[in-house]
Amino acid sequence: MKTVAQQDGLLAHRLRERRKKARVALMNQVRGFLAERGLVCGRGTAALRRLVQDVLAHSVSGEVTGFFCDQLAGLWREWQELDDQIAEAERMIKAHFQSTVACQQIAEVEGIGPITASAVVAQVGDARSFRSGRQMAAWIGVTPKEHSSGESRCLGSISKQGDTYLRTLLVHGGRAAVRSALGKDDPRSRWIAALVERRGHNKAVVAVANKNVRILW
Repeated sequence: MKTVAQQDGLLAHRLRERRKKARVALMNQVRGFLAERGLVCGRGTAALRRLVQDVLAHSVSGEVTGFFCDQLAGLWREWQELDDQIAEAERMIKAHFQSTVACQQIAEVEGIGPITASAVVAQVGDARSFRSGRQMAAWIGVTPKEHSSGESRCLGSISKQGDTYLRTLLVHGGRAAVRSALGKDDPRSRWIAALVERRGHNKAVVAVANKNVRILW
């Protein structure tokens, strides 16, 4: 069960995620419209932004008509509005983070930033709902599937149960922690480096996410 405060905290995250998806869909459509006119750009948001701005400034050659430019200008305004709405949602998340002591406490864990901390507090609430950190990690879906029988124990890929958004944030945080551990000599960094060498980068990232969930609990 979630309190009203938790529901308010999650609202900003859900709005941000929906608007991000809408922006990606819009960008893909713009990229397709431009490609049909012989205007192809490289990967990434920055390259697409530059091309759109060049087309609107009439500084590129191609099958560009006045009608096309008018429609592209409308799409560009919609894109900028989505940018503003995403920034506003992130300001709400930051305000929730700054006003919640629990968010600030768990953000001290390496790989947990303000957005992840706010999402964890809003989604989980009271961690005493779980008997252990392992149970909380299983609820989020960062524990391996188990196919064991008798004395034979077989662990597979992670279960991916629970909230996809929260799990994605934690895995991204794990990736950042793995990247920052390179070249460091503290016990946690040595553990991460050994894990990367033994299990590979991607499995190490998920393992760090799992470890972080247990620490958060």
